[in-house]
Amino acid sequence: MAGSSQWPHPRALRHRERSRRGSLSDGRCRIPTVLSPIIDRVQRFGRDGAAVSRGEERIVAASDGAARQVVGRVVVCVGTDLVDVDDIRALLARQPRFADRHFTPGESAYCLLENDPAERFAVRFAAKEAVLKALGTGLSGSALREIEVVRGHSGPPALALAGRAAALAEAAGVHSWLITLTHSRHLAYAFVAGVGQPS
Repeated sequence: MAGSSQWPHPRALRHRERSRRGSLSDGRCRIPTVLSPIIDRVQRFGRDGAAVSRGEERIVAASDGAARQVVGRVVVCVGTDLVDVDDIRALLARQPRFADRHFTPGESAYCLLENDPAERFAVRFAAKEAVLKALGTGLSGSALREIEVVRGHSGPPALALAGRAAALAEAAGVHSWLITLTHSRHLAYAFVAGVGQPS
């Protein structure tokens, strides 16, 4: 079906049907309700005759995976963000200090391992914004450098908060974070869930 202009894309329909039938829709978890606007937003990229790209399909699949991570956990807050990689690429070219102002040295070092670091910077920027949205503050809540995406050599990404961001998370009752990141050449997507202590 590659290159098909059919909307909705058959794979998107299969994904939607799986979500309806699966355990995520059996009343034990309200996350699909939270994620449905994001999935709809991603699917809107394919309207008006444009095919849904593999990158967009990856974002829908990441949304589904993120929802499955939170089943059975005490979720205090959720946040998500979608960033245009080309915008971040332009910012990096236009403002050389952009990376230093918004990313930790560890994040910058990891991103700069690539010839074109824009995708890695964009997905980390999306994660930082998603955390601030989850905490209900928006970009004014804390400095973006206080939210770090930590990545081991082979392990999944994790979040490390410091300063005001850590204080906001503690006040919200967040004990730990779940994070899902994915990106294509044009889009970067992050989903975060603040998990509280089990009662």
